[in-house]
Amino acid sequence: MKGTLERAGAQQWLRGLLFASAVMVSLSMQRPAAAAIVIDGSSKVMLLHGYSIELKKQELTPIHPLLNIVLPPMAADLKAALKVDVQYQNEAGLMSMWLPAMSRGAPEMSTEEFLIRDGYTHLAVPRIVMSGRESGTITLQIAPVSKKISLSEAEQLEPIKIDVAESNGNLDAIRRSLVVAFTTKYGGPKPRATRPQKSVRVRCILPRTPKGERSTAGELDQLDLEGILSPMLTHGLIDFYGSGPMKKKGYESTVNRYTYNNFGPTGRDLSKCYDIATKMVDYEISGVVGVRNWDSGYDLVEVGITLVYSASDCTKSDSIEERIDKTTVYQERQNFAVRFSKQVLPGKFEPLWQAFESKPCQ
Repeated sequence: MKGTLERAGAQQWLRGLLFASAVMVSLSMQRPAAAAIVIDGSSKVMLLHGYSIELKKQELTPIHPLLNIVLPPMAADLKAALKVDVQYQNEAGLMSMWLPAMSRGAPEMSTEEFLIRDGYTHLAVPRIVMSGRESGTITLQIAPVSKKISLSEAEQLEPIKIDVAESNGNLDAIRRSLVVAFTTKYGGPKPRATRPQKSVRVRCILPRTPKGERSTAGELDQLDLEGILSPMLTHGLIDFYGSGPMKKKGYESTVNRYTYNNFGPTGRDLSKCYDIATKMVDYEISGVVGVRNWDSGYDLVEVGITLVYSASDCTKSDSIEERIDKTTVYQERQNFAVRFSKQVLPGKFEPLWQAFESKPCQ
């Protein structure tokens, strides 16, 4: 009798266990894990500045102003690399899209519903985490657009260190790293995978000294020469990569002289120097030109050049120098700038470039 009761109890316990297992399987089938995010040719992505992934206003940090430099060209880079529609918006831009739709008598919509209506499939937002007063990390969070965008459905790229005082060159490197991480994760082609040519983007060679920081006649002459040299050196490097020998080696310049049409020694529109990141490139060239006192009777022209190889996110800096007589008048400074940009610069830059191309950052 005792054995029969024990067997009955064991059978009842087993039936209970099987029932519980069946319930758990049923529940797991009803609540599947969030699927991996897929971005393809049918996707439309909004890169949004000023909001969290759940579309809540972000608390601003000292690093947030730098995003106005990093994010707009990033959208263009992602669009070219992924071959999908990627649109950048900040808070003001989003409101300028949203409010007119509301004023036309449409039913009241949440921001998520507005994104759905306009065909957006994914939302990407930057996330800043401060580790000190002036430094932290930046990453991108990506989530599918739905009526209630949830952090639990979001994916995140690896964080990258960023500092409040980052130079424009460093910000470009951070942007490229985020673009490479994004395209690698979501299926975009590698920067050099489909292009037999080696593309080069020349950015402006900018004057080193801001206006108003020099006052003596000699210092003003130095500042004047920086302003004359800046566009000439920029065009000189563009011409270097557009020359016949460089084209035969497979180089393709993504900019030309007209890219910086409004960039000149007077009334320079420096925004032209940054708003050109239309696609991923193999190499990027940037720099600054400065003029300072040298030995007796001479000034020294220094051109600091930064070379970037995108495939390995490798950066190298070098300089080209030339003396100029302090007593030169304006026309002589013009002649010096022409000779320097057309003869001295190409002659001294070519060996630097060949060394960098053959062994980047080694």
